[in-house]
Amino acid sequence: MNMRDAGRRTLAVVVALAAALTLGGCSASDVLGTVGSALHTAGSAVVSFVEGLDLGPTSVAEAKAEAGSDVAPAVSSPTIHEDGTLVVGLQTATSTAPFCHVDGDTVQGLDVDVARVIASQMGLEVRFVAVSDVQGALESQCDIVMNTRTGENPDDVTVVGSYVQSAMSFFHRGEETTVSTTDLTGKAVAVQAGSESALKVEDLNLGMATAEYSNVNECFEALEAGEVDYVVCDSCAGAFLSTQYEDIAFCGAIEQPTAVGIAVLTSNSNLQSAVSQALTQVDSNGMLALASSEWIGDLPTITDDEVIAGA
Repeated sequence: MNMRDAGRRTLAVVVALAAALTLGGCSASDVLGTVGSALHTAGSAVVSFVEGLDLGPTSVAEAKAEAGSDVAPAVSSPTIHEDGTLVVGLQTATSTAPFCHVDGDTVQGLDVDVARVIASQMGLEVRFVAVSDVQGALESQCDIVMNTRTGENPDDVTVVGSYVQSAMSFFHRGEETTVSTTDLTGKAVAVQAGSESALKVEDLNLGMATAEYSNVNECFEALEAGEVDYVVCDSCAGAFLSTQYEDIAFCGAIEQPTAVGIAVLTSNSNLQSAVSQALTQVDSNGMLALASSEWIGDLPTITDDEVIAGA
């Protein structure tokens, strides 16, 4: 087992423990429990990232070099707070795996890896800070904030691009596909007790037998053991956990996906343009897919074809 695999399996255990403490009535963003809140103080905390975790067949260092870390910085102050450094805000108090997981003074996750390749593409070093108020952090602490969604922020904040999608989704044992409502009718489905996914399954009105578990990790264990036919949870959380199993895959979304992007101050048009261009470049050169695959595996782009008809 390599360092990445060991770290991911440890992270899965930590996620299970955190999720077990989650109260009923949680939202989709809570399905894996809240992690990293201990890092938060009245202000913000600097977060360091431990080098050495492999990004699949290409190391982080190689990815950084390929992305163009030796190029001239795309932006400088006052467009960014610090010359030569992109200061990245991570919403550690509300983000969950696979987006962000904090252990002591180190952090790992999809948000971290995506931010690093974007910064490299912009010819900048990267520094992470933990933030809670997106607009306030952008005004005084950081240049961008990861894991933000259009429509959920004030007008002073603009969400640039998208590096992943989020939608309540089904997972099953078998190959990636899109099931039909006929496939689902009368089947057994595992959900986290008190979660949005439990409410979504009830609203489907397909006569499914619902089995409730204290966290999503237990749902996937039940699926692997053959105790249920499906798991319903947030697509990113499910994709992250499905990478721990050889035979579990995405099989359709219940709803249209929400794009997860990068927050920049609306007034900072120069940085918006630079981040948008960098995100487009790392998408085209494969660095975005490389970073994403380590955390959400082969989760497909959710189009109308991946949304279960009639659901």
